[in-house]
Amino acid sequence: MKIFRKSTALTAGLFAIACRQQAILTERLIYLARRTAQQRLAHFLYEMFLRLERIGAVNNGRFRLPLSQEQLGDILGLSAVHVSRTFTAFREEGLVLRDRHRVTLPDPEALALVAEFDGSYLNDAVPALFFDRAWQSHMLAGTAAWNEETMPGKPRTSSAD
Repeated sequence: MKIFRKSTALTAGLFAIACRQQAILTERLIYLARRTAQQRLAHFLYEMFLRLERIGAVNNGRFRLPLSQEQLGDILGLSAVHVSRTFTAFREEGLVLRDRHRVTLPDPEALALVAEFDGSYLNDAVPALFFDRAWQSHMLAGTAAWNEETMPGKPRTSSAD
């Protein structure tokens, strides 16, 4: 707690990381509980594509995915046979090509449509509010008077209004 009190930026950063992890976990639960096998695999592959693309590990829609069908099945709540059938269906539709541990997405946007992918949970941005000194002081002081009218960037209204 002493560290958090001394560094509101660190506190904000850790809070943002925790929130992002919660958003990812929530998305996982949704796609395991509410999506078809095709949507689950499409979602997983498209998310891996996006995440690997951010770090430069995708080349012409191709990336390395060193997971067996059994491991993918465990991740997605499917049997290895179902994963294999789904990959076959995707190959026949021209959505996903797989050669051992290499995956190619000829048309990533088409796969995203199959997955009904909404990547907003992958947003890395930390709201500017966390870095506002007035907000940080308020949070450390524990005052309860913080509301939309006192938010940074909002014009202050006088009490005579």
